[in-house]
Amino acid sequence: MSNVNKSLCVIAILFVLAGCNQKQGATKPSEAPIVQCVPLADQDFLKKAFSIQDFKSFELQVPAHCNSPRLHGDFKSSLSGEQGSNAYGEAAGLDVFLLDEKQFNNFQGTSDGALQSIQNTNGQAIDWTLPSNPEHLQKFYLLFRDSSGQVKTKVVEPNLTLSME
Repeated sequence: MSNVNKSLCVIAILFVLAGCNQKQGATKPSEAPIVQCVPLADQDFLKKAFSIQDFKSFELQVPAHCNSPRLHGDFKSSLSGEQGSNAYGEAAGLDVFLLDEKQFNNFQGTSDGALQSIQNTNGQAIDWTLPSNPEHLQKFYLLFRDSSGQVKTKVVEPNLTLSME
């Protein structure tokens, strides 16, 4: 191949490469790059004892692009001021609900439509996978509610962790 042909080939390659490197206009949402969630360390979501008479809710947030968000751990409830087995009896029962933002705003006191629920228990292990959204942060609400119908203060001792991959 002559030097002229080699030079023309090099020039042609440079033009092709220059065309590939040109900046294009703003990307359309459908063409936006997919960003993966950097695995976060497990978060101690709820580890502090609290008391309730009616209900209490806690917000948790799952960042966009996270795979397999999971709420896991356990909790137990007892009657405040009670001792022995009476403290952990039926009167200490709770209902526990995991709700998304819309469900929480429309919550009417039943488990209908809840993402997850536990009914009338004074303690249980939890291992719930939460839905994830590739585009938006999502809010969820963990709601503890008295299920006994008795007007007594309950103490809830949670040990819950939020994990994300």
